[in-house]
Amino acid sequence: MITKPNSVVKNAFLNFGLSKASLISHALVQANSYFKESINWRRVVATYVSSVGNQFSLLSFNIGESDDLTAVGFFAEEARSNFYLSSITIYDKQNGRLRISRDNMATAEDSELLFA
Repeated sequence: MITKPNSVVKNAFLNFGLSKASLISHALVQANSYFKESINWRRVVATYVSSVGNQFSLLSFNIGESDDLTAVGFFAEEARSNFYLSSITIYDKQNGRLRISRDNMATAEDSELLFA
């Protein structure tokens, strides 16, 4: 669901992508008549959590006309070496939300971040 940069390094700005169409096609989104209409979305937030130490990073994707959403992430030099995608949350224009947990993402492992 989320595309990550080819080179994942700490202490640098990293560009991430998310397909609006693939998110809309997710079963939890399809089951919600309100959130399956992207016109109701304000932003999408992906939450990454470290495998140890409970560090986290939020990637905020702003909603636009394009199907390809983008976000910029930053992981400090002191960040842990392994982060996994914990959830993706869609927010509406009044801060209502629909949360898709890792357990409900078939491809969550593909979004894992391993820093050297």
